[in-house]
Amino acid sequence: MHTLLYFLAVISLFTMTSCGSDQPQKIVFFGDSITQAGQEDPAGYINVMRYRLDTARYELIGAGISGNKVPDLEARLSQDVMAHEPDVVFIYIGINDVWHFHKFEGTTGTKVDRYEAGLRALVDTLQAAKAEVSERSGQRFALNLLDVRLCDARLN
Repeated sequence: MHTLLYFLAVISLFTMTSCGSDQPQKIVFFGDSITQAGQEDPAGYINVMRYRLDTARYELIGAGISGNKVPDLEARLSQDVMAHEPDVVFIYIGINDVWHFHKFEGTTGTKVDRYEAGLRALVDTLQAAKAEVSERSGQRFALNLLDVRLCDARLN
């Protein structure tokens, strides 16, 4: 389902950004293991789009690292994204931030306020560089999971 949503979002952004340029649009996919699989697996969503899109018009760049959280993306933004001078950036991050926080009792995850501030800083930096940004957060799923755990704790 996430892959389909990503694909639809990509097509929408291509329509908005591809007018009037003879240079390929640089599209960076920035995130965690889901993004990494999209670039490394021949059937991953980034590679599927590469096979189907005109590579003279679109340059797709995968920048996913398994286990990454928002602070990791902040640390590698300059090298892995800004260095490409992207036109569009898809950020797909959040599940490790929340899942690790609860699985390891707050020792390795990211607190919600830190997550939100870090994600906002990423988006602000990219937008200041004139990149269009689409953020597909895993946090929504993880917060729903947290609600379930809180309800279970109250019932016990």
